[in-house]
Amino acid sequence: MRAAMAAGALAYLVKPFPHTMLAARLAGYARYRRILGAPNIDNAVVEEALRALRPAPAPSTTTVTVSSTKDLVLHTILEATGPLSAGEVATAIGISRATAGRYLAALVGQGIIDMRLRYGATGRPEQEYSAAPATDRIAIRGGASGYVAGCARAIAASPSGRSTSDSARRCSRKPGR
Repeated sequence: MRAAMAAGALAYLVKPFPHTMLAARLAGYARYRRILGAPNIDNAVVEEALRALRPAPAPSTTTVTVSSTKDLVLHTILEATGPLSAGEVATAIGISRATAGRYLAALVGQGIIDMRLRYGATGRPEQEYSAAPATDRIAIRGGASGYVAGCARAIAASPSGRSTSDSARRCSRKPGR
């Protein structure tokens, strides 16, 4: 790729890529050529031409909606006595580690939970998740179910900010049961 860019390549695609991406790049190149074909070129025209080569990124297709699994993942994090890894969440509720990781990443992206790295003796650090400081307000605004919002309120109301016997009774059932 470096050699191609040094030789004058204006863009590149790494295989595999969708045909829509190729079409967008070709259309951008055609627009680039059309813009630079103008008789009078100034800095604004050059900037516009360069922007034509870099199409806007496509919106993310990995969206996680409100679901009972998402509620279980959040419930597990809220009820934990300490930070948990995706593997620990998966084991606790009986789902795959990849599924737990996907829901945890979505919850981090929404600001409902926090992620930090847990360093061990060797190897990669493990991501660990815990409730964000303002989980109650964010969960309600973020559209989480009443089950999760109720659990978050009960935990936030406790002096320690952790689960109490009342919140444990309220949240010990799976959503909808």
